Amino acid sequence: METRKTLEQLSSEYDYLVIDTCALSRPYGILIAKPSETGLDKKIPQIEVEIESSEFFNNFVSRGSNLYTTDDVVEELKSWKKFRKSDVKRLNRLRSAAMKQNFTRERELAEYIKKSGSTRELGVKLHEREKSHKRLLSNLTNSDRIIYFVGEEILFFEALMSQYSFLSKQYGITEVDLKLLMSAGLLALKKGKTCLITNDSGIIKSGYAFVINAQLNEGSLSFYIRDEMRSFREAYYQHKLTYSPVAKN
Repeated sequence: METRKTLEQLSSEYDYLVIDTCALSRPYGILIAKPSETGLDKKIPQIEVEIESSEFFNNFVSRGSNLYTTDDVVEELKSWKKFRKSDVKRLNRLRSAAMKQNFTRERELAEYIKKSGSTRELGVKLHEREKSHKRLLSNLTNSDRIIYFVGEEILFFEALMSQYSFLSKQYGITEVDLKLLMSAGLLALKKGKTCLITNDSGIIKSGYAFVINAQLNEGSLSFYIRDEMRSFREAYYQHKLTYSPVAKN
């Protein structure tokens, strides 16, 4: 039976918790509305989840914690504001166009009122999400929770990036993903027990391959999935031994 743990439990077990963008924004399995999908019934619940998620981590970081992330993840968080502005502008254009129409049937008028109200609600939620994200970014930055390496650590990090660059092609992860993994790997190799929290299966598979190739001690680098809003489970332990070392071409 899988054991779920709270963020506080993980914090007490590991020296460093490193978190990915996807785990920061929402639990595993929450469906994402694509930018092309205009259904407000899909977007509003998603945004509410993201607000709750931001506040969850805001509270944790503000109390003092060992939760860290990378500057690349911070940049991804900042980019969310662009989605908000384009969404609001597009929906406002739709409302303005609808206002000029003549409603000849009562059902048409009722439908417009319903959509108009939902659009206003979406605007409020998007504004609330932006404020929550800003607080999270501020907390992470002001609490020195962004991973930076100095001196020889920079050279070691660059060596890891070069040595394990093959993981990107092997498991289909991006350069940002690889930087996140190698940041966690360096912490595990040089500083202390590290837990990487991500819902990205490619990062997890790459992580197992890294652990084997780098010959890390058992438990020095672990991987957890955020499968519920406030609980986390270790990525399937029985799979760890199935990922054989990957030879570089």
